[in-house]
Amino acid sequence: MHTLFARSIRAAFCALLAGCGFSATPLLAAPDLELRMTVDAPVPTPGQPVQFTVTLTNVGADPAAGVVVTDKLPAELAIPTGMAAFVSVGSYAATTGTWSVGDLAPAASAQLVIPAVVATSTQPPCSVNVATTSLAADTQTANNRAVAAVRSSAAVRCVDLTVSGDGNVLLPCQKSRHLEMSVRVLNRGPDAATNVLVDMSQTPAVFPGLQFTGNNAPGINNCIFEGNTSYGLQNSSGITITAVNNWWGSSTGPTHISNPTGTGDAVNDGVTFSPWLTTRPR
Repeated sequence: MHTLFARSIRAAFCALLAGCGFSATPLLAAPDLELRMTVDAPVPTPGQPVQFTVTLTNVGADPAAGVVVTDKLPAELAIPTGMAAFVSVGSYAATTGTWSVGDLAPAASAQLVIPAVVATSTQPPCSVNVATTSLAADTQTANNRAVAAVRSSAAVRCVDLTVSGDGNVLLPCQKSRHLEMSVRVLNRGPDAATNVLVDMSQTPAVFPGLQFTGNNAPGINNCIFEGNTSYGLQNSSGITITAVNNWWGSSTGPTHISNPTGTGDAVNDGVTFSPWLTTRPR
């Protein structure tokens, strides 16, 4: 049986190569702008100037045309009197933070050096400088941003955490029975974030911000609820949800006080779940 299986796979693969004209499509060349930033004194003494050095490199295979970088100092930092920013290529406008680079050949680099000093009477714990660039031909955007920070003390950590949600709902549910959702945590700060905790205990617990609201009661049917450790469906909208003809992970229906024999995924009050499917849909 194993021999026949191997032969059938090999035959199918050969047929694919011979019948479908298998060929490799070369990747298109493109510019790829990379930004990096450093600061020479991360913990300056009061009144001490620091220097932010921004390095821009085209790590792509094609020239980059009309490159512009934006790096405007945060409000609590200022260029010291009598000093100015230095650029190896192009020009820099401190009032707007615009560094007009122009064209950048493959493997070529350019630098921007910005002197800065704390301009407030009380230094904030973190003063973060951010540089960004955007070019239509550059589709590799992950390296188009760079950050560096000055701190009030060495013990301070500068982090910038964002939590976002994403969903992929394949409708109608009668056909797809598929709802995919994910939560992403991103640190856009210059320092590593430690002991990060995302609180998922809000209602409903399955996804931040996913709630039934409004005056129109939603209807959910012919869907699959299974494998959820808390609730298969939790309603906090104040209106009754009609969720009939669904599979709850068990032929006995969902777990609820009004369904004593139910062992499937739990529902809370405000959900009409009967009748339910007694066999799992394919």
